[in-house]
Amino acid sequence: MQGYVEKDQYITRTGAKVGDLIFISGYLGSAAYGLELIKNSNSELRNDFTDAFLYPRPRNNEGILIAKYATAMIDISDGFFIDLQKITTHVGLGFEVDVSQLPIAGNLTKELTLNKSVKYALLGGDDYELCFTIPPHLESQFLDELSSESNLDFSCVGEIKGSDEVLTFGDKAYDLPNHMFEHFK
Repeated sequence: MQGYVEKDQYITRTGAKVGDLIFISGYLGSAAYGLELIKNSNSELRNDFTDAFLYPRPRNNEGILIAKYATAMIDISDGFFIDLQKITTHVGLGFEVDVSQLPIAGNLTKELTLNKSVKYALLGGDDYELCFTIPPHLESQFLDELSSESNLDFSCVGEIKGSDEVLTFGDKAYDLPNHMFEHFK
């Protein structure tokens, strides 16, 4: 997808600052699970998971709204964890993410164990939701505008930090599962 953007309206991956909050649009994990179902199926399986993979919904309108507040933004194509690293590593920053706050698709948690659902949400690709950072002083204004302008859910999952990459599940350390996906690797 390509298009035009007004001068000074383009949000890059490299604008995040220490203390910015990390948000995600929509829900994660369904597309990666749908791809796995397609790869492992002998028939033309079709369900919400395969549809999430085959027919992604670009968040164009939401991206325009988010751009008023965001310091950095990326679409989640290679998986949330990998794409968040693309926001932070190029500018020498890190993050702390509470994995229990990841917006996992409800039907995914009914289909799989919590651990597998988290793995798909954290590492699965092709969701094409948006990962973005917002300064904390703009959070309430952003959420107020969002509630009146968009039906999509947005989740705050963490904060940009100095240089470490920290994952927790609530107040406990969370070990990253084995890597799942990256385009062109």
